[in-house]
Amino acid sequence: MDAFLDRVWAYIESGLESLALGVDHLISPLESFGPGWVIFILAVFTAGFTRMMVFFFRTRRHAELEKEFLHWKSVREAAMKTGDREKGKAMAKNIDQAKLNKVYYDSVMSG
Repeated sequence: MDAFLDRVWAYIESGLESLALGVDHLISPLESFGPGWVIFILAVFTAGFTRMMVFFFRTRRHAELEKEFLHWKSVREAAMKTGDREKGKAMAKNIDQAKLNKVYYDSVMSG
């Protein structure tokens, strides 16, 4: 078993080393701009890549929170459409304080 794990670790180490060399090879032309610009370009690339990943991939928790938020938002809108405007505003305020704000901030903090 130890020999197997040693081989697996050697493959992982080799793969990570190849990845690091590949990134170094891609970044080496940018070194002529100086370290500040290289860091800036890498930061912009990382932020863009992260935004793209968030756009294409949603976690299950985020999808559940979004569904719950839309549900409570529709309940709030229905409360605002009641005949008594003051009562509707009071119910909407309670829904905001009790559910919508919690769901919104949970979704912001989780994703």
